[in-house]
Amino acid sequence: MSRECDMSDVANNESERPQSMWLSRVNIMLFVMIGLAVLSQFFRSSNGVIAPEMMAEMHVDASAIGLSSGAFFVIFAVLQVPIGVLFDRYGARHVVSGDVPRRVEICSAGAVG
Repeated sequence: MSRECDMSDVANNESERPQSMWLSRVNIMLFVMIGLAVLSQFFRSSNGVIAPEMMAEMHVDASAIGLSSGAFFVIFAVLQVPIGVLFDRYGARHVVSGDVPRRVEICSAGAVG
């Protein structure tokens, strides 16, 4: 066989494959990671946005709101190390896919309760 024949067979096989698969595993993981990043940004900024309503409803002053925000960021920073170790040991795919259902349950429980 000539080299041109081999290359044309490869080109024909590649053109027969679908060019884009909307729900491929890579795209699903990408959408999950983007969703988690958006959720993380929401949780980081939500205290500042709803602080006046929280202060009025819970009858607390600004120092209590600051303490709750500070506690959130300290916990967020402390958990970076164990999450990084889990990512290194088990891989991001396994850690994130196992963590998503838990996060959904926690967020749902917080929204309902």
